[in-house]
Amino acid sequence: MRRGFTLVELLVAVAVLGLLLVVAAGALSSSALVERRTRPQALLADEASLLASALSRELFLAGYGMASGVALDLQQGTSGEDALTLRYACESGMEGLCFAGGVGKTKTVRYAVAGSALQGGICFSPSAAGLPSCGTDGLPSLGRALEAEVEALRVAYRDPAGSWTRASRTATMASGVPDNKVAAVAVYFRLKGKARTGGQSFTPGSGLAFPDGLSLTLFGLSNTALTDGYPRVERLVVALTPNLSK
Repeated sequence: MRRGFTLVELLVAVAVLGLLLVVAAGALSSSALVERRTRPQALLADEASLLASALSRELFLAGYGMASGVALDLQQGTSGEDALTLRYACESGMEGLCFAGGVGKTKTVRYAVAGSALQGGICFSPSAAGLPSCGTDGLPSLGRALEAEVEALRVAYRDPAGSWTRASRTATMASGVPDNKVAAVAVYFRLKGKARTGGQSFTPGSGLAFPDGLSLTLFGLSNTALTDGYPRVERLVVALTPNLSK
């Protein structure tokens, strides 16, 4: 009958156990590294998708139901990022966008960049109880709209002839007809994480499909690869504006 393990057997067992621990530690370390790199990227993608969805929906409605007033105001930034303001009338059935108290009011939506933060805000006119009111300038108060930093917010419009232009543009309604017609609006934005994750380099525009006449160059941006290790996500929103092209 065996009395126990020999010294050699114990040493072999300890060596095998040590090897298994090293392999397990390596796997855990690798898993943690993947998590550290992919989670910030996923969070950025979620924020970008939510913003893109909101922009598509609101831009499509710009000018809806408005007999008069500024329905769209695109402002080209003098030192970088652009800003946009749009308005539309809220009717019954649009409570998902305007809330119950906003029905019968005009909703104003504005996006701009302050520093590295995307600022956004909405307001209703005439004012409605429980809903944000517009300032004396007719604009909403702005607050941080995203946790992520914004590296770029660029806006362009397409005229009825099909040409894309990045420039300031205002469409004012008169008897329900815009003075400056806008067939579509394109918004390019790029978000950046707050901490380095050591991920792969990021090449602006490489994952986007640009319509004819639209490009990073038109937005005043470069496609030079960014290699500083920060996670980034970009989106291109192209929305028809049927109420501003009639």
